[in-house]
This record gives sequence, structure tokens and C-alpha cells, in this order.
Amino acid sequence: MSRAVVQVALVGSSAAEPRMRCSMPFVTVEFPHGRRASVLPSLASSTPAGHRGGGTGDCTSADVAVPADLAAALGQDAEAQTFFDQLAFTHRKEWVHWVEAAKKVETRAARITKAVASLHASIRMH
Repeated sequence: MSRAVVQVALVGSSAAEPRMRCSMPFVTVEFPHGRRASVLPSLASSTPAGHRGGGTGDCTSADVAVPADLAAALGQDAEAQTFFDQLAFTHRKEWVHWVEAAKKVETRAARITKAVASLHASIRMH
């Protein structure tokens, strides 16, 4: 597996004096498309080209644990299920989180109904 080359520049008044946040030195990673990101030096060395780095999300799995009640409701509407399955991981995760964030049973049921109706109409959350 080959690693992409990433240009790294220290941010601070000089190269010998990097900017400090929480007693940790950060570096700026510059990408070919012009974006820059401040990351820890350990992340800068492993960040692939074109990726902003940082982040704590789990990029190894694109599976979302869909709650049983939402899955059952989606199972009753083939169009909503198909659209949900075609959504990107983050969009599926937003719908699941929105349903799971409901504190009352009534609110959760109402959110599932709204989610299925929105997905049937091919509407993303954001």
C-alpha cells in the first residue's frame, strides 16, 4: 500500500515555534485543492492526500445500526427503504440519531412516521 505525500508546514511565528493548543503542537496540512487543516503532527504523517485529517469518526465501517422500530417502518415502504439504503453513511446516521434522540415514546413514533414519509419523498435530512 503506497502512502500519498502530504506537504506539512508548521504554523507559528517561525518554523521552530509551532502554534500551541492545550500544550500540544499543531501543524497545518495543505492539500492540492487549496484546503488547509491544523492537526497533530502524528496525524499529519498519516493523512492521505485530499483528506482534511483530524476527525475521530470510525471510517472503517459504513454500517449504521438501524433500530428495530425504524427498520420495521422502512420495511413497510419499499421506496423509503430503497432511498434510505442509497443514502451516504452520514445521512443514514443522521436519520437514525434523530429517531434515537427522542426521549418520549410518542415523540419517537412521530419521528419514525416523519422519517419514513420524508424518505419516501426522497428527502435527505440536511
